[in-house]
Amino acid sequence: MNQTANPALPVPAPRTAPPAKPLFVGIQMSPHSMLDEGIEKCLDLIQETAGVNCIMVYSHAYGGNMRKPLRDLANDHGVPARDNTQRKLPIVWTKPHEQYYQDTALRHQVVDDSFDYHDRDLFAELAEPCRKRGVKLYARILEAGSSSIANSRQAVTQDVNGRATGTACWNNPHCKNLWVATAEDLFRSYQLDGFQWGAERMGPLMNVISPWNNSPPTCFCEHCRARGKAKGIDAERARKGFLELWEYVQGQPNPAKAPDGIFAGFLRVLMRYPEILAWELQYRLGREEVQQAMYAKIKSIKPDAQVGWHVVHQPSSCYQVSAPEGSYEDMAR
Repeated sequence: MNQTANPALPVPAPRTAPPAKPLFVGIQMSPHSMLDEGIEKCLDLIQETAGVNCIMVYSHAYGGNMRKPLRDLANDHGVPARDNTQRKLPIVWTKPHEQYYQDTALRHQVVDDSFDYHDRDLFAELAEPCRKRGVKLYARILEAGSSSIANSRQAVTQDVNGRATGTACWNNPHCKNLWVATAEDLFRSYQLDGFQWGAERMGPLMNVISPWNNSPPTCFCEHCRARGKAKGIDAERARKGFLELWEYVQGQPNPAKAPDGIFAGFLRVLMRYPEILAWELQYRLGREEVQQAMYAKIKSIKPDAQVGWHVVHQPSSCYQVSAPEGSYEDMAR
């Protein structure tokens, strides 16, 4: 059979591989680290040594530990490290603009001249050095329901005994509106490429289980009760169930005191009060609604901004309660 190519037939174009997506090489950065070492020097160091092309710098660090001792710091960057435990460092590293916060009574920490770097506007200073190096600039927030936020008492959770705590409630409109306003302020005031937000907090059921937390479970404020009612959950039964479960866990340090097993007693309360699980899920959904609102606000301002969530272990992946109540697929949506 003649295998000679027919010159009349078109020659197929050679296949080419699709262009490879550029690697995302990001790093979280403490704001004062960049200022201590010098913005240009710090950017050059991380780009030359690690190929970093995205920095996620704390704009609001309510849940971040900025006051690291010398033993935890790198001392090989050419600039002597400072003992941060002896410094007064801000939690907020942006300049808030009041016009964005009209729908909430909460206000971010005021950084006066008693703080280190009070006269610097880091995110404004970072824009040009990042751009000329091809490094993307993200704002990073680590929320903690912090009492460092002014007027925070107007948005705190309420425990099973009716007592106010020091932690903000996702379902309180002041809390939700603060973070949506903050997202808007960031993206209208600074040249940002993206945003990362996190909250290392767990729901009431996981807090009952956690060995490091002995506080009564929350939240049963008016906003959470209204949410529960709208979802068909009996708020009072949920409260009583959580109270009974918490008292059971607090009174069980010794397995010998539970002849049929500690877990059997724990599960017995859950079976008698299925409202506990329903209430726990609403905590998770309330938090994610805050995230959804922030995402929508940012995208309305800068559609091509990358927006993502800090995937913290406790409320996301690796605990008995947290993982079943929300999958990674749910998180992506």
